[in-house]
Amino acid sequence: MEYQSNKVRHLEIIQGVIDRMSRNSLVLKGYALFFAGILLLMQLSITEEEIAIILCLALLPFWLLDSYYLLPERRFRYLYEQVLTKNDSEIYFSLQVTKPKDSGNFKIHYESSFINIPTAGFYVPVGALEGVLGSLLA
Repeated sequence: MEYQSNKVRHLEIIQGVIDRMSRNSLVLKGYALFFAGILLLMQLSITEEEIAIILCLALLPFWLLDSYYLLPERRFRYLYEQVLTKNDSEIYFSLQVTKPKDSGNFKIHYESSFINIPTAGFYVPVGALEGVLGSLLA
């Protein structure tokens, strides 16, 4: 068995956490698409106003949860970058992610997780497409 440095092991642990967070986000997007499809089928029997309210109530929780999972994922990416700069003797295998004083290019605030390309770029078009298809079916 080959010797792995503490840095490599710590980075592997952090990468595993990041992978789990991104899988959670992907699963939420899948559920959101599933419920959007269900709403399309429901549009045949209810009014456009009711479907708009149901659509907002259905997609907003998924958007909020997706943003929530994106926030710790970004924090762990920041931790990953911090571990990359440390020497092997400075590695303590801590996964504690604190709010950094200077995060540089990392946007690790909830607002930046809620309104960005991965989340808003998915949920806004899904809602718009649902509205367009709903008006065409009505």
